[in-house]
Amino acid sequence: MKSIVIEKPNTLTIETRALPQPAPGEVRIKVKLAGICGSDSHIYRGHN
Repeated sequence: MKSIVIEKPNTLTIETRALPQPAPGEVRIKVKLAGICGSDSHIYRGHN
């Protein structure tokens, strides 16, 4: 799966990671869209 990682303020990288397997009683879903919230943009800019 693809994962976006904040390396340092104002620097994002896209990494490929292993797909986690669901535990008993859990399910895996397919995400079609994702967004960010205001606190995510603050962390990206280094203001956490």
